[in-house]
Amino acid sequence: VGDCNAVQDSSYSRIFGFPVAVLGTIHYFVFFVFLMILRIAEGISVRILGLGLILLALTAVMYSMFLTGLELWVIKAVCFWCLSSALISSALLFLLSKRFIRKSIHSNF
Repeated sequence: VGDCNAVQDSSYSRIFGFPVAVLGTIHYFVFFVFLMILRIAEGISVRILGLGLILLALTAVMYSMFLTGLELWVIKAVCFWCLSSALISSALLFLLSKRFIRKSIHSNF
């Protein structure tokens, strides 16, 4: 589904020489590490980690929107994996924001 090869072969597939796919993998790894640390954290570090997770998810969503725009209007090809990552990042942002808002009302993340 889609034309991932056209997207990966475009000049937009690298940032400072690094493939966007590798940067995305690093992003998900860091996100996972933050989640694991959050499960054992206590006190103020829980709030900081929660905000860090939201920031990571927000950054991923914004960058995914930028890349999807490039795919649609510049590259004129859409990659299934890129869209999947955008949807996953959006879902993570939604769930984390919902949790953060709900827990902030009860004063602990």
